[in-house]
Amino acid sequence: MKLSLLVLIPALALAERDRHMDDLDEARRAFLCQSTKELIEELGERPNTDTPALTTDAETTMEPFPSDVRILCLPARDEADEIVAMTLAQLLQRAGFEALSLPIGAVTEMLDQVAHQAAQIVCVSALPPLALGHARSLCRRLRLRFPELKVILGVWHFEGGATIVRERVGPELAEAAGTTLAEVMVHVRHLVDLSSPSGSLPEAPLSRMPGGVWMRLSEAAK
Repeated sequence: MKLSLLVLIPALALAERDRHMDDLDEARRAFLCQSTKELIEELGERPNTDTPALTTDAETTMEPFPSDVRILCLPARDEADEIVAMTLAQLLQRAGFEALSLPIGAVTEMLDQVAHQAAQIVCVSALPPLALGHARSLCRRLRLRFPELKVILGVWHFEGGATIVRERVGPELAEAAGTTLAEVMVHVRHLVDLSSPSGSLPEAPLSRMPGGVWMRLSEAAK
């Protein structure tokens, strides 16, 4: 069975809209999120040689591009954001990138994981309707603690388009923005291409440690 992400993300967006309009009760929302997460986790365990179970424009437009650049996909606010972050990480892995997604949690804990994993690129996942405010806040925290970190913002199916997303969030807080998985994956590839001929960023970004000390993420992870 194939799961089309072209259907999955709009369905999650509709569920989020209904929830915020009180047309979807918490029990049904929780069931939807849990079932979708379990399905994506199951599909992610299948080897790449299998018939692709996840189908999206992103997979058909990007050739495999092995890279050791560490990428983390972070949810901006809730489980719906987490589900799309999981999906993005899986697609990046299939394309040859070293990518992981984090579960939703306290912002401080997620920032600590960025340092622990020595991430060089972070993709922030945010699903409307209440996406921009939380995404802006997370991007600001990332920029404050990791000024050299490359940040890509995904606000999924935002009707205003990626340009409006970046303008509203603030161009100084993210290197790029996209409204589809395909757009964000292209931005990832572009940042890796720009970084070095070998596809590796020259150094892990700096992290602001307790006491105002700056340290490379690769050193902080030791």
